[in-house]
Amino acid sequence: MKILIIAGEISSDIYGAQLARALSSKAQPPEVYAIGGPHLKAVATKFLYQVSGQHAIGIYEIFKQKKFFKRVVPTMAFLGGLCCFTPIVLVLLGLSSVGFAASLADTLYGTYKWAFRGVALALLLAALGWYFYKKENVCSLDALKQKRRKVINMILITLISAIVAYIIWL
Repeated sequence: MKILIIAGEISSDIYGAQLARALSSKAQPPEVYAIGGPHLKAVATKFLYQVSGQHAIGIYEIFKQKKFFKRVVPTMAFLGGLCCFTPIVLVLLGLSSVGFAASLADTLYGTYKWAFRGVALALLLAALGWYFYKKENVCSLDALKQKRRKVINMILITLISAIVAYIIWL
């Protein structure tokens, strides 16, 4: 018989190891495959994957980075929407007539909207790269592999937040 025990945090790792020890005392002990931490690694017949060091559980860890979200996401949403805001700002500051602003809006939104969105996306990804390099010390492929769940979650949450902010701005 084969059994797979998966433990995502320390208490399930301890209890899973106790279960594996209890099962190994049977007359026909099963093969125990494990994904978990150091306790399961010590008792498993075949240890498949180490999960300790995976610090982001759910999205709570991501939302603890409030400064990043408050500064970067609205800025990038605004930059992505500059094709729409620029003509309005020019009219409000008295630098352009309404007719010129309308034609500028048609040109910027019709022809260059993807350029504005692309620049905003590129700057958002650059900001994420800087954040992970400076704040999370992800400067090698090994560090990236260790924190891949947090990196993936943060990128997805940031992109979704930026898209929602962009839609709200417009």
